[in-house]
Amino acid sequence: MKIAYLLFDPGIPVGGTKGASIHVTEFISAAVALGHQVHLVASNVVGEVPEGAILHRVELKGISKSEKSKLSASREFESAAFSILDEIRPNLIYERLSLFFGSGPELARSVGARRILEINAPIAKERADHFGLELVQEAHQAERQAISGSFVVVVSEALRDYASNFGAASVHVQPNGVDLERFVASDLKPKSPLRRSIPTVGFVGSLKPWHGVENLILASRVLEFRGVDHRLMVVGDGPLFGSLREMVADQGAQARVEFTGAVPMAGVPGYLAEMDIGVAPYLRSENFYFSPLKVLEYMAAGLAIVATDTPSIREMVDGSALLVGDPDPMVLADAIEGLLANPERLAQLGAMARRRVERCFGWQRVVESILSAA
Repeated sequence: MKIAYLLFDPGIPVGGTKGASIHVTEFISAAVALGHQVHLVASNVVGEVPEGAILHRVELKGISKSEKSKLSASREFESAAFSILDEIRPNLIYERLSLFFGSGPELARSVGARRILEINAPIAKERADHFGLELVQEAHQAERQAISGSFVVVVSEALRDYASNFGAASVHVQPNGVDLERFVASDLKPKSPLRRSIPTVGFVGSLKPWHGVENLILASRVLEFRGVDHRLMVVGDGPLFGSLREMVADQGAQARVEFTGAVPMAGVPGYLAEMDIGVAPYLRSENFYFSPLKVLEYMAAGLAIVATDTPSIREMVDGSALLVGDPDPMVLADAIEGLLANPERLAQLGAMARRRVERCFGWQRVVESILSAA
């Protein structure tokens, strides 16, 4: 099948290090591996595109961080995508929901292609709640245009109602996947072998406000007060990178807490190989809509996991992780300390997690599920 993967969002750089970038790369790689011809139509490319994919880069002129600029750029992207799709003539358009971009249904009709819309988050609401959004009406109007009447894939049950409320014709729930070959246990080599003897607790992610990394840093301090030998490794970059580093400096904890900054996708397995425990300390929220890639990567690396107990994470791990109802520092510290004191349980959870992810969440299995449902 000839698939056009449509990605307007300039905040998701193809070939980048953030979770959304990895998601795009691994989805496309899996589709190519399944024998499909994939054309990637994208506005921001900073690294290599997935092997076997055909790139159609849309250069957006004069785009800036302003919302008006992005709204204008969405129309520019629509015009360019129309020409590209008219030339490609795909059987299927696979589109990732992007802020201010609602033209997907019209583009699909113009070339007579089926269309799947993927929703990873309530984009406009997330932006308004956490980062501020001035053009609220325009953002919601674009989302309604993109979703109404469409076949929609959502990554969690919490997003089903969201898609339905915007008029989706059909909603398929499919959690995210992981590239299992990146995490073959025999190939995982620690980045810092000399430090591997120190019990290591780790976090991988884009350091967003809802990730709860502040609580993890405070939990590490509690462990230090208790005399629990460990180090904390924070892998990734994001909006809170500077404030989290300042927090650690204020504690005088630089020797115990390591920040790697942004890490290429290929480098993540090596950092996970240094960890004994992977932590996903998400803050509690009424509608937790994430399907966390970090949890899947922890599972694929065979790590014991401590994570916040949410419906989507609970379903994902299915008993192969230690879930906490309240991810405050004391609770996290108790969970981590208990696992570090019990090596057998640590190993058991890691093995269970790897088996679980092999059965259910390899990217090829996920892509097949989505394409067969549409």
